[in-house]
Amino acid sequence: MIRTMINIQNSTVIKTIANRKTIVRTIAILAIAITAGCEQGEHSKSTRNARMHSDDRFVAFVGIGEDDDIWPVLRASARRLQNELEPGIPLRTVAPEHTSVNEQRKILDKLADEGMGALAIQVTDPGALVETLNAMTSRGIQVVTIGRRVQSDSPFVHCGIQDKLIGEKIADALAECIRDKGTVAILHADASDPASAKRRRAFEKRLTAHNQVTAILDFDCGGSPVRARKIIRETMRRYPRLSGWAVMGNWPLLDHDGERILPSTCSMVGVDPLPSTWDAIEDANVHAMVTSDYEALAKHALTTSLSHVIGRVQLSTNKRAEVKTIFTSTLTEFKAKWMRLQSELPESRP
Repeated sequence: MIRTMINIQNSTVIKTIANRKTIVRTIAILAIAITAGCEQGEHSKSTRNARMHSDDRFVAFVGIGEDDDIWPVLRASARRLQNELEPGIPLRTVAPEHTSVNEQRKILDKLADEGMGALAIQVTDPGALVETLNAMTSRGIQVVTIGRRVQSDSPFVHCGIQDKLIGEKIADALAECIRDKGTVAILHADASDPASAKRRRAFEKRLTAHNQVTAILDFDCGGSPVRARKIIRETMRRYPRLSGWAVMGNWPLLDHDGERILPSTCSMVGVDPLPSTWDAIEDANVHAMVTSDYEALAKHALTTSLSHVIGRVQLSTNKRAEVKTIFTSTLTEFKAKWMRLQSELPESRP
């Protein structure tokens, strides 16, 4: 009987200890749950605060000038994409009335003071803007450059042009035009335009693949439309049997003076058949124009900018535009697409 009582007492002690352990475990679990709840509440609060802060900011898309042919396509493309991706994030699209680095700098300073969170900018002058853009990044503003690259100790995300590929495509199109045989002249602006220099070097290297096409003349027009046309006309009087012209830009077609630029016996291949060149293309006897996908550049620049403002983690990568050759046979189609790309949406403002 005594042994039975001892067994009962031991059983009671064991149950009591087990119950105490259960209570301790329960208390520990509740403490963990309360702590986690507090942490989650703090995290949600900080997330809400961050979101409220991002909602105070906007994305700015800045062009080089309202008088620039490419700016309307960049602006309209950005507005369309913003409306699809993040309609709640305000987008401001602005450019100086006329292309001006000083006016562009004033616009940037004003936007930064008004709460800009990210900037996509069509660069006027890389050297003149580098300090201003560095100041933007020091204020936490994401900077994406479009067109011309800005050299900086802290490189910006860049959406640029494939100048090397443009030069190669000029060579191929011109060789096709003159049926892979003949003499050609090169018109460039290397002294004032690094892009032109890259295109010319690539053109000359690629031309070696067309061994019966020879570049016998080389001119620097300094980027002047008047000088470009003068060089071409005077050269054609001296070399009337010249087969073609490789132009590393579109200078001869700008500010057209109404006079024929090239005779029908000689053809031209240039860069960017933009609206300001359309009237002159026929008079220049243009065979083809090489251009870039500017809509794609605008989309990449805006996507990167929006991701920064809303706090989405994204690997910031550079983008190079696809290069296309537009022949005179497809120019009408290209014009129609260009006009569609310029179609506007209302601007979203904070």
